[in-house]
Amino acid sequence: MSQDPVLQYLQLFEQLRTRKRWSDDTTQLRFIALSLASMNLADPYTAVEAAAKTLREKSGWFGPLNSKLRYAVAAMIVKRGLSPARVHDRLVETRKRFRKRGLPWSEGRKTIAALLLVLHYKANRVPEGTLQRMADLYRLWKAEHRWLTGQDDYPMLALHSLRDEELPALARRMEDVYRGLRGEGFPAGNPLQLASHLICSLPGDASKAVRRFTAMRDAFQQSGEKIRSGRLDEVALLSLIPAQPRVLARQVLETRDRLRAEKPRPNMEIAFSLATGIQLGASTELAKTGSAAEIAAIQAAQQAIEAQQAAIVVCIAASSAAAASN
Repeated sequence: MSQDPVLQYLQLFEQLRTRKRWSDDTTQLRFIALSLASMNLADPYTAVEAAAKTLREKSGWFGPLNSKLRYAVAAMIVKRGLSPARVHDRLVETRKRFRKRGLPWSEGRKTIAALLLVLHYKANRVPEGTLQRMADLYRLWKAEHRWLTGQDDYPMLALHSLRDEELPALARRMEDVYRGLRGEGFPAGNPLQLASHLICSLPGDASKAVRRFTAMRDAFQQSGEKIRSGRLDEVALLSLIPAQPRVLARQVLETRDRLRAEKPRPNMEIAFSLATGIQLGASTELAKTGSAAEIAAIQAAQQAIEAQQAAIVVCIAASSAAAASN
């Protein structure tokens, strides 16, 4: 019988927290625990610290991983058993190659996008064709949503550039999903665009993706949970799991409440995000019984949740730097 995934997460978080230094961010430790909860490492804190130290030394004073983002990256590296030095060098190289393709500059999001590609290719050189697909897809998205498409879309651009699908057809389906969600009353804006990009990993046409997403939203609302725009990405990620929306909503809310019952208590938004991540991790076994398309959707969701967690760390680091400068 497999271990309770919530208990497994809480035990690892507590193990990390007992080693916490004054400078360690508790939210970051929560996401590290989420990344590594299923790994059964003897000493995860030391493993992440060693990887982060290598990243800091390689990055220097002005490199992309001299911020606290390196700890989230270190956890992803430890999870995959890769060389931190090799990942760092490939990441720096890949970021430079983005610029050659005319992608606008973005410090944090471009780093996350490059990291996702480097991890996918196991720290080997990212193929030219993948980078070209990313640049081409950016221009297609920009043509549809000139003012919405920008730096925040880089991680999803990276993930979708890895898909074996013709880009015009993919971009058209994403736009159909976006318009379909607008037709269901969801407000226009960046959160909805991100949600539409996420649920395009679902097999089938745009109308099926819209129905699935709407059913997931409705399941939460029927449970008394209001879904604001900031939670649309998590609803989209949960939509990729091949299970009943009502069951998923209940499990996520129960997990959120269990996390909130433990001290130190995460805020409601972080707890909801963590509960979504735990549910995605627990869905791995479920996905093995599904179709190839369903398995691919689960894998895409797990990559996307890591990207979202890294983006949260970037925001935390930026807020801390701004507060320190005031």
